[in-house]
Amino acid sequence: MSEKTSKRLNSNVTAINSRQPNKRKKALIYLALAGGGVPALGFEVGGLCALERILNPETKPVSNLNSILTGYQGVSAGAIVSTLMALGFPPHVIRDVMLEQSAAFPSLTRGALGTQPMMYLTLVEQLSRGVLRTVSSVVNGLLNLDLPMIWLPGKNTKLSFSDLRMLARLVRYGAFEQANVNNVIHNVLDTIKGGLYTPAGIGHYIKEVIQEFSPFEDNFNSLTKELYLYAAELNSSQVRVFATHGEHLPYELVNVPISKCVEISCAIPVFFKPVYLPETGKYYTDGGVIKSLHLQNLIDRINYVRPSYKVPAIILTFFPFVPPVFPSGSDYTKLSVLEMLSLSLKMTYLEKFNTALRSYRHEEENNIYIQIFKPSRHSKTARTHPLQDINTQQIAQLNYEGEVSVYRSFLNDYDRLKKVFHQADIEIAPREEIAVLLKACRKYYGLKGISSDDSNIENPNVEPLAKKAKN
Repeated sequence: MSEKTSKRLNSNVTAINSRQPNKRKKALIYLALAGGGVPALGFEVGGLCALERILNPETKPVSNLNSILTGYQGVSAGAIVSTLMALGFPPHVIRDVMLEQSAAFPSLTRGALGTQPMMYLTLVEQLSRGVLRTVSSVVNGLLNLDLPMIWLPGKNTKLSFSDLRMLARLVRYGAFEQANVNNVIHNVLDTIKGGLYTPAGIGHYIKEVIQEFSPFEDNFNSLTKELYLYAAELNSSQVRVFATHGEHLPYELVNVPISKCVEISCAIPVFFKPVYLPETGKYYTDGGVIKSLHLQNLIDRINYVRPSYKVPAIILTFFPFVPPVFPSGSDYTKLSVLEMLSLSLKMTYLEKFNTALRSYRHEEENNIYIQIFKPSRHSKTARTHPLQDINTQQIAQLNYEGEVSVYRSFLNDYDRLKKVFHQADIEIAPREEIAVLLKACRKYYGLKGISSDDSNIENPNVEPLAKKAKN
């Protein structure tokens, strides 16, 4: 990056972080992003771009969402977006990078996700070890085979057909029982230790962005906004929070690089190997394993820092885990293993999420408002597995879905949301302007042949899981 570009970026970040009017000091607004893999990135970034257009419209040109946010938190893929915003990158810049329309920082490629070609060689090695393990068990069975005496000495040594059949059966059960299909599959899967890929590429990616494209250092103390990242600690089966502030936490924060924390938060089980953290001497995996959004931490933080319950607080959340709707009579056996795994995870996370929301309903009495944006069950976000290959046109569609979800949420609940944000001294765009933005959204992303109703979104470049299940 050139020195001129670096200076311009540093000045923009400084301006964004410093543009906080005095009236905003009493209001607390946090952003909470869930995981969901690559599709969730597109959905959440698109939704954040919509919030840029709706909140504080009189301060256009839009790029001020960071200025009204108190802090950020992220889980899994949400940790990537939250970290980029905490580094000072506005949502529209992140979106332009994803759509390859900006070079503000490197594009998030498959290499950054830990699925680069070198990892496929490791996967082939693991599969080969599984096959060799099966062959080894067969050879050992043959060497240790204890054949009974099926004929007596001195008699005719010619074996009858029944004797041969008995001998074949003994050899089969004694040596080749390990070679059946079920055992071969088991042996292959059993050799894949930890997960299919390594999430190390994600950590390297965030580290590069911090060192080369931001004015901050790779540690939480250098940030000017609050940032909370979550991981599941395998050694204790507990949630671990890595953050800028931890006075409200029951344990001391560990001085860990931000890039490493994003890496461990993104380590989706099965897909990625667990990550070892030398600072703690423990292993970690995706924070979404235990909780979907970890809203309680933000609620505890809000109650810790605000002087009284009279101070309003808003938590803006994006939750992309929505199981897709399949046509009546669909054959679910036609789905791939990854698709079935993704569907099962989404159903599990959604149930945990709904259970948590029921326990948070009383928070409005404490002047804490939780606003959730999530996709339609007919959307592409709901139909994809976390590591699915996605091109720029499909990312544009996911951005579109995210924007649509925000616009529709504000239109459907305009009066309540206007009142909520007014308490935080934030004015939202007029209802008519939001309606115009909704209609113009599809054209903005260059999506053709797609209904503006997000329940009927179709993309000829992606085969929906529902269509595959139907076949």
